[in-house]
Amino acid sequence: MRHDSDEALMARYIDDGDRDAFRVLFDRYGDRLHRFFSRSAGPEVAADLVQTTFLYLHRARHDFDRRRALRPWLFAIACNTRREHWRRRKRRAETPLREGQEGFTAPSTSSVRDRLVRRALEQLPEHQREVMVLRWYGELSFAEIAAALGIRTNAAKVRAHRAHRQLRTLLGGEP
Repeated sequence: MRHDSDEALMARYIDDGDRDAFRVLFDRYGDRLHRFFSRSAGPEVAADLVQTTFLYLHRARHDFDRRRALRPWLFAIACNTRREHWRRRKRRAETPLREGQEGFTAPSTSSVRDRLVRRALEQLPEHQREVMVLRWYGELSFAEIAAALGIRTNAAKVRAHRAHRQLRTLLGGEP
């Protein structure tokens, strides 16, 4: 079962309710999704977002098109989960901790850099941000990104190029 294709495992889960097939899919993609969410939404919420993504996969399992690859579909669900997380977060203002407050920990250099990149990504138009997040953090090819977003491969490449240009400007590099 460990060597079965993602699509074969998903078919077994849909047809037979095969929990082992679902578990193998979770084992294959759980860490990758965790990295995706850690980098794009923050490590503090990554585990919850992975669980939510697989919950949505379970709920939408009968909508899976068996003629297509599972990975882009799964990352489309992950993008929607991430987007919903940001919507909820914007509705609920958070008060930042200040140095000296209980629970405050000085951020490391890498976490500061990650936060700066996340803030810059948040400033991109949604269609560019999604491409960059899937490319960098989801490690998807442009063809997989196109399939996940329902666009052409060239459109994904153009969006990535424009996003790179804008990110360079936002992060203080040359345009």
